[in-house]
Amino acid sequence: MGDAGNEPKKPTLLSQRYVAIGAMLLVGVALSLVSFFLLRSWERDRAQGEFRERAAVRAAALGRAADRGIEVVASIRGLFDASIEVERHEFAAFTRSALAAHPEIEALEWIPRVPQKQISAYVAAARADGHDAFQITEQDPSGLLVPASNRPEYFPVFFVEPLKRNEVALGFDLGSDALRRRALEEARDTGKPTATAPVRIVQETEGQLSFLVFVPVYEKLKPLDSVEQRRWHLQGFAIGVFRVNELVEASFQGQRPGPMSLRFYDTTDRDNELLMYAFEPDSGPMSGLVTGEGRANPRSGSQWETVLAVGERRWALVFEPIGGSNGWVPWLPWAVLAAGFALIGVAGTYGYGLVSRTAQVEQLVVQRTEALEASNRKLRESESSTRAVLMSMTEGLAVFTQDGRVLWWNDAVAMLTGLPEREAVGRHIDDVMRMKAPDLENSEALSVLRGTLLEGVEAKDPLYITILRPERRELSVRVFHIDLGSGHVLPGVVIRDITGEREMDRRKDAFVSVASHELRTPMTAILGFTELLLKREVAPERRQAWLQEVYQESRRLTTIVDDLLNVSRIHSGKLQLRREQVSVAHVVEAVVGTFKPTTDQHQFIAAVSGDVPAVWADRDKVGQVLMNLLGNAIKYSPQGGKVSVAARHDPERRRVVVSVADEGIGIAPDDQQDLFTSFHRIRPPETDGIRGTGLGLYIVKALVELMQGEVWVESEPGKGSTFYFTLPTDYDEFGGGG
Repeated sequence: MGDAGNEPKKPTLLSQRYVAIGAMLLVGVALSLVSFFLLRSWERDRAQGEFRERAAVRAAALGRAADRGIEVVASIRGLFDASIEVERHEFAAFTRSALAAHPEIEALEWIPRVPQKQISAYVAAARADGHDAFQITEQDPSGLLVPASNRPEYFPVFFVEPLKRNEVALGFDLGSDALRRRALEEARDTGKPTATAPVRIVQETEGQLSFLVFVPVYEKLKPLDSVEQRRWHLQGFAIGVFRVNELVEASFQGQRPGPMSLRFYDTTDRDNELLMYAFEPDSGPMSGLVTGEGRANPRSGSQWETVLAVGERRWALVFEPIGGSNGWVPWLPWAVLAAGFALIGVAGTYGYGLVSRTAQVEQLVVQRTEALEASNRKLRESESSTRAVLMSMTEGLAVFTQDGRVLWWNDAVAMLTGLPEREAVGRHIDDVMRMKAPDLENSEALSVLRGTLLEGVEAKDPLYITILRPERRELSVRVFHIDLGSGHVLPGVVIRDITGEREMDRRKDAFVSVASHELRTPMTAILGFTELLLKREVAPERRQAWLQEVYQESRRLTTIVDDLLNVSRIHSGKLQLRREQVSVAHVVEAVVGTFKPTTDQHQFIAAVSGDVPAVWADRDKVGQVLMNLLGNAIKYSPQGGKVSVAARHDPERRRVVVSVADEGIGIAPDDQQDLFTSFHRIRPPETDGIRGTGLGLYIVKALVELMQGEVWVESEPGKGSTFYFTLPTDYDEFGGGG
């Protein structure tokens, strides 16, 4: 027999209970801390999101103001294109309403191309208009205006409105300044509106910065397909002069950006970024700064930056929160933490008191044990409820051990990664990353995430990762650390699925772009021409040309508005279909007959098989689909050619297949992937000069699918395109009931 005194001492029932209570208190502390850090992270993300949303609104407003101004300058080209010769008083009348509606525009100017041999004629014409001191000038090194040196050609300011505060600029040769000349030559060669880097204009008296926008005007009815042709047929430039301060104030409607600073730079030349504007909430009115100042160091890591494209130049806008406008920690996380600790304190006091009394009063052991078990049961139920809440969160939540192994994660993480909790718990973070590496992008962000988790590196901002499977999602990952005391720290992550937010941002940006570019351009031209027609008598041929411009721009405006309304009805589910039997042959004949008178460059061929039965569809919607497809076929085959419409019966699928083919520019494979999405346009140079909203094919797809059909395209660049769509021949396929 062994020595009984050498047997290990078994833990007593009392010590086991103390250990159990301590473990429960530790779990309670951990859950309270997790809840605290999670809520604080949510609040910080919300505050940062609000700041970035405010900054994005300000940036979009500034971009729209710049685009509106450039559109006004571009409308002047329409005046010269529609007129045999534009006189000084006509230019003043055309620009008056635009200047009144756009205070950010300092001046609108006409800059003709003047060969050296024609200088005398232009000087005489200007003086005959009442400008007796007119001469062609340039700036000397000290900035004074002096007579221009001899050059083969000049680009002097010939018309300027308003004249009162800009008369000193009359006659100034913009080709004499290297900076202005670079923008002028780029606009001439590309045919696009082009802006200068920040400059000080010759009429500036307050030291503010400005920029100029050049819009080239070419001789009418001349070929402009090459750079050489555009240089040869250049007539001059319409120019807009913009003060940076007035542009910012107009975009913000006189309001300051709020509790944030704003600095924006011209970053077109990455080796020489120029500060154009700065605003600090506590430094008084907005003011321009000296050009040439470089980037300022951020005061915090919370700044937000975006880039605007303005007249072929890049502006970088940098917003930074000031004071307590970002990183605000509300009382809610602290209240939750305090409540959790209070509950833990109550439970701990009760449990330890119960165990102590059990030791003193042996006769009440059973009764007190039952009470303690009831208390433990409630605590476990509370823990289970908390776990159920955390498991059901839409955000992913994962906690790791100090050595990097998965301690716990919820269902949202399992759904995003495709890895259930039971398979993940106990695995090292490196094993998990290796398993999911083929399904992830942003390897650099993954490296930062690992360092933040295992090495305790500070990460103020969330990391952004794209996961490809089970389905492509964009994720925001924020790391937190739970300090349990005595050097015991548990790292964890909160994962948010921001795919919908990113897609909403892209759709919002696309909608703002369409509204600002496509709607304002025809409105500007309509207002300019109607004002001229109302205020002065003109020759019949000129009146007819102007009225034709107004009519074309009005039709374009109506088409844009109709497309936007159709998209709105589709998104809201309010688009109604009328169920009826439709003869495809009759609809094709009617639509083709509508388009034939509109073009003499295209040959229309309608081929509907004799065995094509009637389809169950909405006659008007079928016509709208064909109108959009035929309109695109004509628009994207500018050199003319055949446009064929065909229909055949597919009895196996109980469908009629309709096709529209052209011999136009075709569509590249990369563009075909997104062709039927909203606001998608085929990339230039093939589509330069072809107007559109990017909504036509999106509406076609929506209408065809509402009628239980399919739509697709077959195309090859340079060889034309064929669009197909199907319609059901059976009543039940269309949707049955009413």
